[in-house]
Amino acid sequence: MAWYIDSNRVKKSAKPDLSHWTVTHSPGSVVPDSGIYVCLICGKEVTCNKSDSFPPQNHHQHYESKPPIRWKLLVKAVTD
Repeated sequence: MAWYIDSNRVKKSAKPDLSHWTVTHSPGSVVPDSGIYVCLICGKEVTCNKSDSFPPQNHHQHYESKPPIRWKLLVKAVTD
């Protein structure tokens, strides 16, 4: 879970473009938006920059009985 201390610097999107928030991404794929991403399976969070690659499969591992790593946008950074 992401934490913050200054609620004036973080805001909830009133009308989010859901395409940013509902898509999941595989390890090593290209990051579409800078921000904090969460692994939907184990909850591990990473910060990623737009156009870089998501962490590779060996960044962290799940037990064999768990599904593969899938990254989902948690907090979008405004970089423009």
